[in-house]
Amino acid sequence: MAENNVIDFQGVAVVSCSVKTSSEELIRKIIPDKFDANRIYSQSFEDGQSFQCYPWHLTNKYFEADISFVMIQSQNDSLAYDLSSKIDALIIYLDTDDRNSLDNLNQWKPFIDRSATEVSLLVVDSVRDDSVISRHSLLKWCIDHEFELIELDIDDSQKSDEYNDDESNGIERIFEALNANKWPTMQLKDAPVYRPSENFLHLLHKNDEEASRLSGANNEGGDDTSTGIPDQSHQERDTPPTSNLDGDKEPDFEFLFKKFQDMKTEADQLTGDERKSHAEKVTIAFWKALGGDQSEIEGLDDS
Repeated sequence: MAENNVIDFQGVAVVSCSVKTSSEELIRKIIPDKFDANRIYSQSFEDGQSFQCYPWHLTNKYFEADISFVMIQSQNDSLAYDLSSKIDALIIYLDTDDRNSLDNLNQWKPFIDRSATEVSLLVVDSVRDDSVISRHSLLKWCIDHEFELIELDIDDSQKSDEYNDDESNGIERIFEALNANKWPTMQLKDAPVYRPSENFLHLLHKNDEEASRLSGANNEGGDDTSTGIPDQSHQERDTPPTSNLDGDKEPDFEFLFKKFQDMKTEADQLTGDERKSHAEKVTIAFWKALGGDQSEIEGLDDS
């Protein structure tokens, strides 16, 4: 087993209060498909105290973090060094068929009190009607010590009234809790880069393509020498958007859509009949550009 001296140590303390199930066996239950005993390493702290640890790379949609499950075998281990300052989550295993297991749990109280972790889980295999330690006793202990009770092997017949079918439980809930924790040295993943679809990308650059197509045309007087397109920037800034709606040539939808914000700005500066006339012009222009039936707007464009 290699010894590892990690500066940015992020630990999940794993404690077993059962003589039947060790801390390592509990970790095997939590990550059964990925557990490899060869990866267990010894973590040393400032005073020389060492603990056996198992590394785990946590990754989800939002961040990544390198954490270690710390195997604590006895109260003497925890009391020999104030490990509470080095852990970010606490998982304690209890055997509901062993009365001594509850007594052992109560002996961990000094360590629990020092461990101000956001994630504190009390894990049991299951709680049956004939279990030596009752569900009521476990829930009371969890409430008193601000822990969450997790049952690993629970079926529908064992679910009590406090269970919600939409809530996760068992191993899934342990993973959920660890993924929700704010790890000190976690690395946030980059925000997803916006990539428009090919069709929408074409729409975004449609005007650019049209300008490029016309750039080779020879235009006389007032042409922009860089594009070959008449410089209309001053004219567009000085001319009200709706002035283009009064001519004989009907503007197309693309032009209207481009000028819509300007039309709204112009409307905000008008009052009474002027605003009504302005709104009618804009409505008629969009109707015609969309190919609407002329008969349905007869009389509006005569005002």
